[in-house]
Amino acid sequence: MLIGKLAKETNASHDTIRYYESLGLLDAPPRPNRFNNYKDYPESNVARIGFIRELQSYGFTLREIDEIMKMSKKENFTCGSASPLIEAKLRDVESEISGLEERRLRLNAVAQKLRENPDARKPV
Repeated sequence: MLIGKLAKETNASHDTIRYYESLGLLDAPPRPNRFNNYKDYPESNVARIGFIRELQSYGFTLREIDEIMKMSKKENFTCGSASPLIEAKLRDVESEISGLEERRLRLNAVAQKLRENPDARKPV
């Protein structure tokens, strides 16, 4: 399928598709037609772009997604093979949540002080 159809089916821009292709995240199209230079992308890229976007929604970077995709191509790959990457991402998210909760507590303390004494001045 041509890039326009792939873009329409995946709701991805032409630039995004080309970028994913440059990173090796998509199944490579055969060499472009030598007369019109069009690439005929394999249908498998529709699902692949969906998978990339799903992983991005979980917070995975394109580099991490590339690693997962490379792992999945190995003969002995099982879903459990990706478990360490998923566990690491979960730890990252939990750490971010902890940091955000700490920030919320500090902001609440400042807000409470301002509610109690809105005219207070702090030296610069």
